[in-house]
Amino acid sequence: MVGYVYALDVSKGKATKVLYKNSQCIEEGLLEFTRKGFEELLQNIRRIPGQVVLAFETTGIYSKPLERFCHENQLTYHSLNPLEVYNRTNSLTLRRNKTDQADAHKLAQIMSIFDFQPSVMKEPLYEEMKRMNAYYLELQEAIDKLYVKFLEAIYLCFPGIEKAFSKLKNEFALTVIEKYPHPDYVLGVSRTVIKNMLKNQHQKISLIKGLFKKLIKLSSVQFQLILLSIRTAFIVKYLVFMPHI
Repeated sequence: MVGYVYALDVSKGKATKVLYKNSQCIEEGLLEFTRKGFEELLQNIRRIPGQVVLAFETTGIYSKPLERFCHENQLTYHSLNPLEVYNRTNSLTLRRNKTDQADAHKLAQIMSIFDFQPSVMKEPLYEEMKRMNAYYLELQEAIDKLYVKFLEAIYLCFPGIEKAFSKLKNEFALTVIEKYPHPDYVLGVSRTVIKNMLKNQHQKISLIKGLFKKLIKLSSVQFQLILLSIRTAFIVKYLVFMPHI
């Protein structure tokens, strides 16, 4: 329980704010996430004759300016999990009129009833690692989606060639497919040329012999349904954008 609570409902670049004292609202307004807006908020806080805490829901990048403001000015703040706020609101049977102002009031009411541990801003290195991890996961998701499209292109251009490799996600397999993305590319050159190309890419003789036989067999039996130029464009397009699947 605290004496003064600034509850803020955060959105992009701004927040609806309400100031409560002993469960009573004494101020309402809008906070713009600008230098002027934060300076005015800090002045208001310093004029209050008592302990003041700020409370807002964690909303990713939208709430980061508030966290930084609190950290730089050594203010006590509570960055609350939205799910926890929702559950506490339901437990009190508070009306859930979905407006920014109503949400700010509900947040202030929750703060006046329940005890929450103050938030602590993480070290910059931790925050950087967290952002890098999130970026890595986004990249991995993009690569996975691209790989699915790559497989679709393979099935159109050279059905069955994926079975010639134990693993498609390696440089050797991608290099061979880029060189021979369609049966006509295999049948259009001499077998010696193909063998030499495979030898230049891999040192294992038994693997090369097996792959050579598979390429020749697949090229001889597959029946293609679309134009050669289109098939090739599909493969080359996706290979260019994913050299390290």
